[in-house]
Amino acid sequence: MNISAEEKNRYLREAEVVLAREGFLTDRTHAGSLRVLFDGAPLCEVPESGGVTYRMADVSTPERIAAKDKVYSIVRAVAEYMYQMERAPILKVDGLEDSYKVLADFNSVVLAGCPSKYGTQFVTWDRDFEEHRERAWSREELEQLRDLLERDAL
Repeated sequence: MNISAEEKNRYLREAEVVLAREGFLTDRTHAGSLRVLFDGAPLCEVPESGGVTYRMADVSTPERIAAKDKVYSIVRAVAEYMYQMERAPILKVDGLEDSYKVLADFNSVVLAGCPSKYGTQFVTWDRDFEEHRERAWSREELEQLRDLLERDAL
């Protein structure tokens, strides 16, 4: 899989926003990775290629191990939806100015995402071919829906 430098940068910006929302402090390294801090000390790094790298000395307590695992879970989810966002078609709706991308379209319900300075915003539309009703979903609601769908698939 070949990812452009622009896609890598968008991924790191999105990971930075989501990690900040979860209470992690971040900054950039000289190599372009995202350094994640926990309790004011380095915890791990998120490279452009995804995943997490860390030094064993930085994850020496159960709390720091749990924090590193949470960072990994977050950046994995971000990488997954950012990959889909890069490849998804644009949602075509009259009067819609933002560049929403269609992530799923099933039984006239559309899940779309739109990049913003606050991170990717997710919304759904009910298509009735006369009007479109929008409903914004929180990240937590989307994660609960995904978990429910995964459980049903088992």
